[in-house]
Amino acid sequence: MKKAVAWLLRSFWLPAGCFLCLLAGAAVGVAAQSTELRGTIADETGAVISGAQISLDDLQGHKQVVQSDEAGRYRVASVAPAIYTLTVTAEGFGNFSQQIDLTSRRTAPLNITLKVIIT
Repeated sequence: MKKAVAWLLRSFWLPAGCFLCLLAGAAVGVAAQSTELRGTIADETGAVISGAQISLDDLQGHKQVVQSDEAGRYRVASVAPAIYTLTVTAEGFGNFSQQIDLTSRRTAPLNITLKVIIT
């Protein structure tokens, strides 16, 4: 009976343990292949802009949209390496749009200045 129980435990836990190790390795591999984009949105005077919409789009169906916080900071996490179009919009300011290459970029800040629109 003891041998049967030991065999049963080995036959379940060994494959389950191997599967969990493979799964953890895959998760680490995905994390190592992503980056983040962060920075601050401000106007020409240096005043921060809260509530700006930051859009990162690779034009292949992967799009992330975030908003700047009360200190004008934004962060787009877990971005796959690619070339993206970065667009920033905020009410009362001109739009900002630029292609950005995130294939080799790591978490260095990208600060953006928007121009005030006088109406």
